[in-house]
Parts: sequence; C-alpha cells; structure tokens
Amino acid sequence: MRRSVPLDGDDWEVRGFLGLDAALAAAKRNDTADRRGWLRARVPGSVLDDVWRAGEIPDPYVDRNSLLAEWVPERAWLYRRRIRAMDGALAARVVLRFGGVDYAGDVFIDGVPLARHEGMFTPFDVDVTEPLRDGGEHVVAVVVEPAPASEPQMGRTSRVRVHKSRMTYGWDFSPRMIHQGIWRPVSLEVFDVARIEAFEARTAIAGTLDRGTVDVHVRLARARRTPLRVVATVDHGATEVSRVAVEVGAD
Repeated sequence: MRRSVPLDGDDWEVRGFLGLDAALAAAKRNDTADRRGWLRARVPGSVLDDVWRAGEIPDPYVDRNSLLAEWVPERAWLYRRRIRAMDGALAARVVLRFGGVDYAGDVFIDGVPLARHEGMFTPFDVDVTEPLRDGGEHVVAVVVEPAPASEPQMGRTSRVRVHKSRMTYGWDFSPRMIHQGIWRPVSLEVFDVARIEAFEARTAIAGTLDRGTVDVHVRLARARRTPLRVVATVDHGATEVSRVAVEVGAD
C-alpha cells in the first residue's frame, strides 16, 4: 500500500546567499528562529518568480527590467519548510520525492545532509524513514546551487555541459532570465511493504522480426521483510501478450 502527501504550495521559504558554502552552512545550522532575509516561496516554482513577487526586483517583463534581475541566478538559494510524518508511517518506509530541482542541490532534514542531486529533468527520491521515525515535526531544507554556466542563442552548443533549459540564458525572443529552484512537485511517499526504486526494460528483436525478448530489471526497497511477488506484463493495446512472475523471498 502506498500513500502520498503533496508538499506543494506556499508553505516554503527561500533565502539567497552570496556563495554555496554560506548556503550549506545555513542549512546545517537549521536556525528556524532566524527570520532575516527569508521570502515566501512557491513550489513548484522559480526563485526568480519568488524574488519578483516579494518586491526584490521590478517586473522583469517591463522595458529592460530583466537586466536588474541578472544577479539572482548568481546566488545560492536555500528553501525550507516544516513537514510531519503521516499517521501509520512509523512502521513503513518514507521517501521525499522530488519531481525536479533546477539545476543542482543538496537535501537536508533538521540540518543533516541526506542527498545531493544534479540534473534539471531527473526526478529523485530521498529516504527519510529514520529522520521521521519519531512522528514529530521536522524541517526539510534544499540548497539550490548557483545556475551553471551555459551558452545563450549566439553561443556554441559544443560548449554546453549541462542538461538545463538553454533558452533562459538569452534568445532572440527571450531576455536573459535564468531560472533556479524546485520547479516540479514534491511529496512525501509512504510504502507499507515495498516500492519499486528503479525499473528498466530492454528489448531485442530477432533478425526475422517474428520474435523478440524483453529483459526487465527491477530494484525494490522494502519497508519490512515479507515475501513478494513481482509481475511484469507486455501488452499490445488491451491485449496481454506476455506475462512473467518472480517470487522474492523474505530474505
């Protein structure tokens, strides 16, 4: 059984730092009493939008105001919000699921670093079972690194080294407004028995095109030791073409 609690909305805060080290140090201090410089943040969203809504920059879509916002992606930004484990989650496995962070960053719970991720378009999970074991209230923090270097439209694609939206670096129809932040949904996911952490399917077709094979690889994470049955099917429309089941022991 799986349960999900969305963490999207306006319950987040964000604060800028001149350097990545300062942002990481602030995340480790976990000083929720310090209110200096914190702005209301929206998730999913963009730091640039949060800063604009807070009145820290003028409307970037008016005249040449976008030039006054170019300092934003040069800073590291620290997101934070309070979370609480769901009822019944103490005997289960809990993960913090991020749909996407732009572009790279570190995840903390109560000042303890748990994971680092890089890649704007890649979802990732952070196991928070132990930190949330007591069922109380905790603080999740995400440090978003300064935007990486990339090329605008009048630049060389051969110099691009990051898988990040390049259009925001400056295009013929778009000013330079580089986004950062938690730009896809975030949720707490609770699994009572097990969950599929990773799935991969590889196909191979015979030379005669009349038969083929599908190799399926699955990585499981368990909430408790219990026998499992993993089933994979190949469907053609509404018709099931093939099925295979694997019994996984408690050990």
